[in-house]
Amino acid sequence: MKNLRKLLLTTSLVSLVAAPVFAGGPLYLNFNDPDNLTRWPAGGANIPWNPDLGGLPGVMDAATVAAGFLVWESVPTATATYSNNGALVANIDSTNFCSPPPFAPGPIAIPGCHLLDNLFAGASISDGLSPIVFDDDGSIFVALFGPSGVLGFASPDFFDGSGVPVEAVSFLNGGATVSGGGSYPDADFYGVQVHEFGHYSGMAHTVTNGQNIGLADASGPSPNNTYGNAPADQVETMYPFAITGGGQSTLHLDEIGFYSTMYPAPGFFAGSATVSGSVFAPNGVTPLTGVNVIARNVADPFVDATSAISGDRGVPGEYTFNGLTPGADYTVHVDQILQGGFSTTPIALPGPEEFWNAGESNNVDSPDPVTDSDTVSAAAGSTASGIDIIFNLPAPGDPLLVGDDGFVELFMPFTYSICGQDFDSVFVNANGNLTFGSGDSDFSESDAEFLAGPPRIAALWDDLSPFNLISGAQQGLVTFDFDMNSFSVIFDDVPEFLNTGSNSFEITLRRASNNVDIEYGPISAADGLAGISCGSAITSRFETEDDLTALQTAANLEADDGVGRINTKPQPARFENFSGFDNDTSGETLLFNPTADYNDNWAESKNPLKPRKINLPFDSIPITRYTEISPAGGDVDYFKFRANAGTTLSAEILTGQIDSV
Repeated sequence: MKNLRKLLLTTSLVSLVAAPVFAGGPLYLNFNDPDNLTRWPAGGANIPWNPDLGGLPGVMDAATVAAGFLVWESVPTATATYSNNGALVANIDSTNFCSPPPFAPGPIAIPGCHLLDNLFAGASISDGLSPIVFDDDGSIFVALFGPSGVLGFASPDFFDGSGVPVEAVSFLNGGATVSGGGSYPDADFYGVQVHEFGHYSGMAHTVTNGQNIGLADASGPSPNNTYGNAPADQVETMYPFAITGGGQSTLHLDEIGFYSTMYPAPGFFAGSATVSGSVFAPNGVTPLTGVNVIARNVADPFVDATSAISGDRGVPGEYTFNGLTPGADYTVHVDQILQGGFSTTPIALPGPEEFWNAGESNNVDSPDPVTDSDTVSAAAGSTASGIDIIFNLPAPGDPLLVGDDGFVELFMPFTYSICGQDFDSVFVNANGNLTFGSGDSDFSESDAEFLAGPPRIAALWDDLSPFNLISGAQQGLVTFDFDMNSFSVIFDDVPEFLNTGSNSFEITLRRASNNVDIEYGPISAADGLAGISCGSAITSRFETEDDLTALQTAANLEADDGVGRINTKPQPARFENFSGFDNDTSGETLLFNPTADYNDNWAESKNPLKPRKINLPFDSIPITRYTEISPAGGDVDYFKFRANAGTTLSAEILTGQIDSV
């Protein structure tokens, strides 16, 4: 089942891939560019392309490609143009797309495809070509992706020393069309080509109306469908999925504004308005990158609308809308991206979707209802700046918007210490675990990741699905509660992916003792991983799993009051991986005491010039031989040992690193 999860698409959505799989922003960043944009030189004059010799007449051929590029070239506020630099010397198909020019038929060798090495293998090879490949029967796409539903991909793929594009490539899957033997409408495939040539020009994916039309997402902060539903033909061209009848061959404000920002014609900025701001975490200080921000003209909310992902131009948390209508009134709101690949990675929102208003707060310092909105406008040639959005803190009992595989950072009312490491916030991960220092979207549990990742408390690390991957619908409840002495995260009736079974548990962090309680309700999952890891800074990565319920029973028997705790002092990771489908946690309670402050005092003498004697062979896997260099630059671990003449010393670094020997 896990192998299928990311391939699933609804029947109305077909994937459009920016390669590598990447919202109204740049496909790549270039910090040599004054605006951090990767764009073709000289205002995009004469961007080259070389058409394949094959094709499907009138559906996918040199003429439709030229027409697709002309859609972009016709933007009046942009300067980019495109040049057909001559056809390829041979027809590209599944027998030769991995061969160098002249593309002689031969065995397929992946990786090692000449036309794709730059894009997929990290090569930097110039051949003077910018091919537009016509995969007439879809066999190339099957060889690359399997039966994926991918309709095309495109990207610049060779750059000069300053990161400026020189060559590009695009592959079009004609085999998916009716004319090519597939089912995708021929008429809509033209929009696919326009989309891919946006990537070719440096554009990334965007989400403005597409989620409302294709996934029934609200047009305002969910669940508030503030503006009703968008017309079916108002899907933005650069939406990451092709929607039949979506009008994606026609550019929208979303694309026009950013394309004109990349290749501005004289008068573009002077003749249009700009809105900018930043997105902040509920503390009002931490900028958040990866949040989709949408602006809608209240008088024309689906045509005069645009979006950007915060941080998409390389400055954490910042977003900018160019090309807006001067004097028009826009609302601005944050929106959770549900599906798609993006050059700026979307995050799970740390609070509910909300409108911007002039009294922005986290809804604790002062009231900030998510539906309260103020409009923003700017005159031609001017910028309305400082339109900053601060996420509201979710209230105890509110659903946490962790998505299917996402996470939410919550700030605790006290500092919590795990294994001697102090944290003021915790990441609630959709797949049944908490981490400290960073979130984790991994749905595939493993011993290695549990030991080598951040400090983690796992009640049921498994492929859980609090929100449906396809529809985005809530499935069960992930929420939290707290008082000044404890902080709890609750999973209630949460199924496994896609929507199987029901799992309930509660993880509680104790302020005074730093203890951890995991209380299980009914658990239907037979697999998964449970336990506590101090994380890569402390574990040796060689810790082995326990029988947790047996450990808890033993701890209870040893305790005077019959309630004992599993201690991490003997081993900085106490866990059980139910890989044999032997999960026995249903209805159980596991109590942990992860308070050991590990140090390497054993290795340090009172005299810093006196070494610690060790016997060979020696290793630091046992926690009693834990070693660290802390503080950095202010600690020396100095050892001595006896070796006979002729002995060869071999020092092997299995985890961590040796500063010097």
